[in-house]
Amino acid sequence: MNMKDKSEILWQQLNYIQESIQRADIKIHILLGVHLVLIAAVIKQINKSVPYILKNTNFLSCIFIFAIIAFFVFEIYFFILFSRTLLPDLSTEDRINPDYKSRIFWNHISSKFKNFDEFYSAIEKAIQNGEDYKEDLIAQIYVNSKIATHKFEKVRKAYQMLKWNLISAALIWFIGFFIP
Repeated sequence: MNMKDKSEILWQQLNYIQESIQRADIKIHILLGVHLVLIAAVIKQINKSVPYILKNTNFLSCIFIFAIIAFFVFEIYFFILFSRTLLPDLSTEDRINPDYKSRIFWNHISSKFKNFDEFYSAIEKAIQNGEDYKEDLIAQIYVNSKIATHKFEKVRKAYQMLKWNLISAALIWFIGFFIP
């Protein structure tokens, strides 16, 4: 297998990983929509029930308040997961080495090369050598795999959070129906 075929396989692998990262972003956006609808429904039920809660302090009111607190604690945790999913750490220093300068990763191209001429000469050298370019591609596959893993861990936790938010929202709605 020649170098061009190897590079093509590596590019396909990198593209697959980047598509996985996009899938994680889509999933977290869908979850955001579900959470926003849930928040609106819960706030509507809270607004309906507040007059009763302010007048009456009973077991039902206490459970209702507890469910509201739980709901919003879970929502805060979800929004933390949401932000950490969409804004992953793009640094590579802890994954490869501090002196690593990728000729593929846009952040390195714009921040680690002083100017166009330095980047041009680095990319020319990597392409001519072949092994340097292949090594850079493999490093990007590694780094992007770490990013994809990070994102999917957060998405998994966000799905778990949705379960608890649905339970607390159902409790709020259920109790809200019994409040006059």
